[in-house]
Amino acid sequence: MSSAARTNRAPEAPLRRRRRLGALLAAPALVVALALIGLEAWRVIRPRSPLFAPPFAYSLADAIATGNVQHAYQYVRAGQDPNQRIPVRHPELTRSQWVRVTPLEWAAAVGHADAARMLLGYGARVDESAICLAEARGHREVARVLRTYAGEVGSTECGPSQLYPFDR
Repeated sequence: MSSAARTNRAPEAPLRRRRRLGALLAAPALVVALALIGLEAWRVIRPRSPLFAPPFAYSLADAIATGNVQHAYQYVRAGQDPNQRIPVRHPELTRSQWVRVTPLEWAAAVGHADAARMLLGYGARVDESAICLAEARGHREVARVLRTYAGEVGSTECGPSQLYPFDR
């Protein structure tokens, strides 16, 4: 080989290596991007697929906290009393301590009006603490639903004792 041919090949080898390295680095990103596109396409084609189902609720409290009314309904349908206190724990609401509250108070605290409607449909009793808790936490829809179902109880004013059912 002549010296001129060697000098022409030498610069091409590092360039090829750089291209190969660039392709090897880009391949995982391309695979992930294609997987995400495929996943979103599947969500459009079959939105009710089990792949996109909400997480399983291990208790009535979990179902209410996640807003999963179907699972909450299943617990009540299976015999869970909507007026029986349930153990709940939340970093902000209960300061990470286990506390027992009614399911309706829990729905008011986490702000899920549909869960409150379902519980009311199954005979949950409205007390002023649930209404006051919903109002104190800024859950106007839940407070409105509870006041509608409450009747005379719904007309009471909220005091400090009703605002903190989690301190019991």
